Amino acid sequence: MDLHVRVLAIFHIAFGIIGLIGALAVLIVFGGMARTAALAVAEEPDAWIAVPLLSIIGSVLIIIALTLSVPGIIGGWGLLQRRSWSRVLMIVLSVLHLINIPFGTVLAVYGLWGSTVEGDGEPVGDTEAGHDLVSRARIACFELHFKPA
Repeated sequence: MDLHVRVLAIFHIAFGIIGLIGALAVLIVFGGMARTAALAVAEEPDAWIAVPLLSIIGSVLIIIALTLSVPGIIGGWGLLQRRSWSRVLMIVLSVLHLINIPFGTVLAVYGLWGSTVEGDGEPVGDTEAGHDLVSRARIACFELHFKPA
């Protein structure tokens, strides 16, 4: 199981770094488009509407990318350092990554599986309540994601 934890940590760190690069690209692209629209206001007075619209769309995309990327890097580092809080963070991030089709979904399923089982294949937690909670969380996540339309 140690291999799966390390792979999960490396995948989250890599996915987080890619997300940070994507956020930087969105900043450059949407900032450039807003700047171009602002310069076009002199020739086309209706172009001023595009400036705040582009700024809002770019800001929302950057916030979404940073919301998933930064905790993913922190959680991946925590998994590599065997911190106790990192499993909980990976479960939460995995649920959030379910909507990020296709790569985020694969990472999420692997993360949910890798974060909720021990080395012998048993769910995390030695109590019956812990086993029941993990089982219900798995069922809810898979039903949510794979439910037919």
